[in-house]
Amino acid sequence: MAAGLGRQSAVPESVVPWLALCKGSPGVEEMLDHGDCSGTIDLSIKYLLFLGSSIVWKIFNLNELKSKVAGNQPSIFEFLRSSQMSCALYRLPAGAKDMQAPHLEDELYLVLEGRAVLSIDGQQQEVGPGMVLFVGATTEHSFFNITEDLTLMAMFGPAGGMH
Repeated sequence: MAAGLGRQSAVPESVVPWLALCKGSPGVEEMLDHGDCSGTIDLSIKYLLFLGSSIVWKIFNLNELKSKVAGNQPSIFEFLRSSQMSCALYRLPAGAKDMQAPHLEDELYLVLEGRAVLSIDGQQQEVGPGMVLFVGATTEHSFFNITEDLTLMAMFGPAGGMH
């Protein structure tokens, strides 16, 4: 039995520190319930938990994130930064001007709420909830004609695009 995990299984002692770090994490409990603690799982758990010394997963509550950008002014809140990507919520109230400059990284927007027009590389596209928008690195783009408060999730890869 692996110490501190509270279940009977043949978990190799080398895995115990890794499992203790992710106790209750999605997937790990299921592997233990099914008794699959092979060398492959041993290596997979280590890989999933740490790449170098960085934690590789987090969970966010969208309503809590949206509360960070609420208000009558344009607002951005970065909620994730890793070596390979960064994510933020970006809010532009109706009638606001989007003042962003081109980014050095590729960017993906998910429109959560609102309506506007995206001007990208000289073309215009109406956008609304549920749309996913890709903007390549260094491409001129901005949102205008914002008719309903616009809330976007912005994802950059690799990290650093919001500066």
